[in-house]
Amino acid sequence: MSKSNLVPPQPDAILKKRPARILLVDDDRVSRLVLANQLAEKETLIFQAGDGVEGLSLLRRERPDVVVLDYNMPRHNGIEFLTALQKASVKPAVIMLTANTEQRVISDCYRLGVHAFLRKPCHPLILKNQINRALALVHYAADLEKQIETTEQQTHLLRAVFDNIPEGVVILDHELKLKMISARACKILDCAREAVIGREARAILGDHLCEETGPLGRCVTNQSKLANIQSTFVDEQGHTIPVALTISPFVHDQRQNGWMLLFRDLRRRETTWSEEVDSIRFGSMVSGDAKMKEVFALIEKVAPTNATVLIQGESGTGKELVARELHERGPRRRHTFLPVNCAAIPAELLESEFFGHEKGSFTGAHQTKIGWFEQAHRGTLFLDEIGEMPYALQGKLLRVLQERKLMRVGGNRSIEVDVRIVAATNKDLKEWVGKQLFREDLYYRLAVIPIRLPPLRERILDVPHLVRYFIELFREREGSPVRYISSDVLHRLLAHDWPGNIRELVNVLEYCFAVCREPTLGMEHLPREFQTPRAAATTTTPPPAANEKEFILRTLESVNFRKGKAAAKLGINPSTLYRKMKKYGLS
Repeated sequence: MSKSNLVPPQPDAILKKRPARILLVDDDRVSRLVLANQLAEKETLIFQAGDGVEGLSLLRRERPDVVVLDYNMPRHNGIEFLTALQKASVKPAVIMLTANTEQRVISDCYRLGVHAFLRKPCHPLILKNQINRALALVHYAADLEKQIETTEQQTHLLRAVFDNIPEGVVILDHELKLKMISARACKILDCAREAVIGREARAILGDHLCEETGPLGRCVTNQSKLANIQSTFVDEQGHTIPVALTISPFVHDQRQNGWMLLFRDLRRRETTWSEEVDSIRFGSMVSGDAKMKEVFALIEKVAPTNATVLIQGESGTGKELVARELHERGPRRRHTFLPVNCAAIPAELLESEFFGHEKGSFTGAHQTKIGWFEQAHRGTLFLDEIGEMPYALQGKLLRVLQERKLMRVGGNRSIEVDVRIVAATNKDLKEWVGKQLFREDLYYRLAVIPIRLPPLRERILDVPHLVRYFIELFREREGSPVRYISSDVLHRLLAHDWPGNIRELVNVLEYCFAVCREPTLGMEHLPREFQTPRAAATTTTPPPAANEKEFILRTLESVNFRKGKAAAKLGINPSTLYRKMKKYGLS
């Protein structure tokens, strides 16, 4: 009739932890004293009550582990005592003693939580055995409760640490569903934790991230990781969120269980003025030049439209970056951005690559191929080096742009495509039109919105901004100690004419970061060709010493003679600038 099967093994070991506290509740004083005498032991405290009311009072005050309760009492019989016990903060084990063996009474007692039900008269050894079992259960439950409380405290602590990480953190399972998300991530994504747990990542972060060509898709396919890349999320409201993103496999118990995404919100840095250097950060581009600010403003205006854009500029000026910004800031951002270099594909393959082909359309066409236009459906197709496209293919491209339909090579049916075209070239296409190397009608179809990117030599004062931007980027990506650049190095970089534009500057800085293990980049860390006077003399800009006065004056004028900002642009201390201004009579 007892619940002894609930008692954990080896109860004696548990009983040694503390003295047992036993409450005897019986209106028969003689029976109560006999029981107290039988149960008296060195490590036992016994309390006595003459009825149920007195028993409940002692229960609240002494907090016993076990109550030995008589069923028939004048005030609060056994059932009434058990009913009152349900509301008490103390939860002892109760052993009921009675001569009443009606099944109804027994059922009511067990329903109200009695540990054991013993008939009177009861042998002392049987009672002691039941009390020991009850004590073991009570102590075990108390220890378990403490362990649960400790575990909950540890969980709360870990949650607090997790939620106070300054970056957003998302944990995905192997099916790319959200398992955990930090408070910072919820704030960046503007979502509630309970609303996103268990949902697919593509629904919360955007389809493009999980596609095979997207950052997460590439990591899953290659079982690799990505560190601090510039990417974007698209939330459920369709808002684009630029982020610096790190993706790593999530390993638990030496097994990969999913993926961890660590990201920083870059919206604060995007299209905002930097008071220190008076420059704009626009996505992954940075400039303080007036022409580039006009380019940024034009991108903002035309990105939401479907207008065709032609980006013109020398190699290395960032044409693909502009194309990506047009895509990411427009309504097609949730779909594919497909960059294509027209100069890198053999001419005989271009038609098949652009429009696809049907199986058996030519020798070697063993299966149907989907072309670039179909791959970029509803997205953006970026045609880099468009000037290198064969003249014969230009007419077919024009027809697709006009009709928004194509026919695969060897096919006999038209396929509708919805693609935004952004083209780029480092050639003067107008000149090529005059030489009949490029179709005039295609030129005007592409140049609906022309964007010209100035070469770095025409915005040479952007060099300090770009250097600062790439120093921050390389430090985060590679953990480099480099934080500063010496004024000598900055002057040497300003003196160069940068025929390779920003791409060349990035290569130089990557070399410096590879060889420098100090906080400041010095002349000794530059590539060899930048360390010789001859390298500076061959540039279009005179050496700093030859036109330092003019250069300082131009810098002061660009910041309305705010000397602190001018010193920051020049990469020198304000006190050095004051001395030079005095030297050249500029004060």
